[in-house]
Amino acid sequence: MNVNKKSVSFCFRGFELSPEKVEALLRVKVKKGTLGEPVKQNVETKLKRSYVKFNKQLPDNCRLDEIIPSLFEDLSGIDYLCHIRDLISPEFIEIDVVLRIKKSDEQEGGFLPHEVLRDIARLKANLSFQFL
Repeated sequence: MNVNKKSVSFCFRGFELSPEKVEALLRVKVKKGTLGEPVKQNVETKLKRSYVKFNKQLPDNCRLDEIIPSLFEDLSGIDYLCHIRDLISPEFIEIDVVLRIKKSDEQEGGFLPHEVLRDIARLKANLSFQFL
């Protein structure tokens, strides 16, 4: 992932199905890990939860209000994500928006429409922001 770009990620964390099965349900390529596996190669620390994480690069001109709808569209929509959530019963659902603005000319504000906030709440997801 290019560290100079905007990005967003979606993660299911803490479920009993294999990460490969959850990846198949999501129908996209994900980064994944299985409970009890090493966090990284050559590291003794083990994962405390299985996870699948979808990462998406965003165009430079992508506005804040477009990020979550674009993510949900890539993941087959909010209804489908809620269906998967109900199938796998994850402990956590996380959406992380990364905005690299500290050394950018794009230090403008933004907003999240109430429909987006409603969908995030319906999914029971945590939303985080990283401003780098």
